[in-house]
Amino acid sequence: MLFNSINFIVFLIVVFSLYWFLYKKPNAQKLLLLISSNIFYAFWDYRFLALLNLTIFIDYYCGKKIQLSTFTHIKKRYLIFSITSCLSILFIFKYFNFFIDSFRNFFSIDINSSFLPFANIILPVGISFYTFHGISYVVDIYNNKITAEKKIVNYALFVSFFPLLVAGPIERARNLLSQITEKVIYFDYALASNGLRLILIGFVKKIVLADNAAVFANEIFGFSDQYNGATMLLGGFFFAIQIYFDFSGYSDIAIGTSKLFGYELIRNFDYPYFSKNLIVFWQKWHISLSSFFRDYLYIPLGGDRVNSTLLYIRNIMVVFVLSGLWHGANYTFLLWGLFHGSIVIITKFTFKIKYLKEQLTKIPLLISYAFTFLIVILGWIIFRSENIDQVKSIYSKIFSSSTFQKPYFENGSMSYKILFLIACYFIIEFISYKKKLASPSELLLIIKNKKIRYIIYILITLAILSLGNFSENSFIYFQF
Repeated sequence: MLFNSINFIVFLIVVFSLYWFLYKKPNAQKLLLLISSNIFYAFWDYRFLALLNLTIFIDYYCGKKIQLSTFTHIKKRYLIFSITSCLSILFIFKYFNFFIDSFRNFFSIDINSSFLPFANIILPVGISFYTFHGISYVVDIYNNKITAEKKIVNYALFVSFFPLLVAGPIERARNLLSQITEKVIYFDYALASNGLRLILIGFVKKIVLADNAAVFANEIFGFSDQYNGATMLLGGFFFAIQIYFDFSGYSDIAIGTSKLFGYELIRNFDYPYFSKNLIVFWQKWHISLSSFFRDYLYIPLGGDRVNSTLLYIRNIMVVFVLSGLWHGANYTFLLWGLFHGSIVIITKFTFKIKYLKEQLTKIPLLISYAFTFLIVILGWIIFRSENIDQVKSIYSKIFSSSTFQKPYFENGSMSYKILFLIACYFIIEFISYKKKLASPSELLLIIKNKKIRYIIYILITLAILSLGNFSENSFIYFQF
């Protein structure tokens, strides 16, 4: 069930109405949300409901055992069992064929050989997200940061809450589960209004910006052998726009929908394309994933506190390589992780040289933003490519004289409309960023006259209806 579909709008209205009809019965509200979340997931493929609930039960059971155990080795045993079980499930469904293929290529085994056959495996939607929910939960219990949840309904709702189930944000029990177990939910008009504004902006991002940019990105990357370097760089720009507005639009709708039910999710984007370097970019992009790897991998490995330079480099590269592979079983994602990890390492060591750091701080911010955005685009080209050969082909064009030629592609003249819309939205984002607002939707609150504000809401809705791409395109991060 896509957020940008009539089915979801009807589903949301029904669940919202029933939820607040039961406002004096908090347990019934939670049970309703849990059942609704399972129905929501069943729309994708009901067969994987059992897998979702299996991982929920494993983590819930192990969390209780870790909490009740008095011996460290017993706690560690259940921790390892929980993490190993969930990661094994993730590996089988997401990476099994990738590693079989890699093994065959390394040892030159014939693909038609009966040895190490491919399995016909379907990737369950959202598995990468709900797996990380469970891991953070049991690790936090083990580290005495939270206590194990007593009621399985509460824990199951934390993991499967439908707004974040299939593409995040990757929540922490300290935030969402604590609200589910402790917070008394009353209808908050201001919170719900904020949620509706976020949903509206999310639809603008997805339907108007991301899906229209996708038309040009798909055309250019789909026929990359026909275009010059300048066109491929433009294709990278369109994909950078597509993936940002697609994913941040999803996050806005997810966060906004949660507010309608009285819950606050963590922020997932903080104007990432206004970053003066790649280190800052990763503090602003997919924040819930970046912070997960920081807290549960980078810091446990020693982070930047290690005494060895090699260990410091290792820690950074491990995080970025695994971050790349988290996105999918493809060498392009691995290369994308290596690309970002290498640039981050170079940036960190550059800042350690006092003279270079002083010179870099003198560069105007807009130039820093533009340069960082260019680096990010080069990374997105790797991410968007089908295979390494396509990456090589595109890069060879970009880093050649053809980059200085005029870009061209079919329907190129139609791209001016979307480029104008993108420019307008980024101006709005920049104003919101300078005002330190969490979202451009908060700009609307500056307008005190309610009538004018409602007129603007109507105009935004009309803009979505007139300019939007209503092909019900899936969100990019659903495939991860």
